[in-house]
Amino acid sequence: MEDYRAGHNSRPLAKTRRSAASLTFPAMRVAIIGVGSQGSVEAVRQLVATGCRVAFTVAAGQNGAHLAQNTGGRFYPCTADEMLARLASESDAPAAVVMAGDAPVAPELPEGTRLFSISGKISGGVSVEGSDPTAVARTLVSLMTAPPLPEQNILC
Repeated sequence: MEDYRAGHNSRPLAKTRRSAASLTFPAMRVAIIGVGSQGSVEAVRQLVATGCRVAFTVAAGQNGAHLAQNTGGRFYPCTADEMLARLASESDAPAAVVMAGDAPVAPELPEGTRLFSISGKISGGVSVEGSDPTAVARTLVSLMTAPPLPEQNILC
């Protein structure tokens, strides 16, 4: 006991290393329609990393179960139209819907659900475009936590 109090036989404590500054976002539900490109896969990863619950559909020919294992999101084996119909009928709608496939017209969404696009301009929502998938995904995450923006196209 004397040695313990003096600190002679005590185990060394694990050193904690401070990581780089990181932002904490409130957890929210997000639906991503048409995951397939590298940018949309990175968007799923970034959103899951910030604590969001992400549900997604995949573009034709993609393996959704494999993407779910790699990204941490939840795959729903349905078409984009089926997913949008399901979202419109839910009483507990997601905070945001991200269109990753071609959707030039804004879908009908429940009140309070924000619309984003990472595959080109979309009417009624905010479009985020760029050549670096990680930059696009991080910009998307930041915009989701910001106050609602008017329809616009953001290049990063």
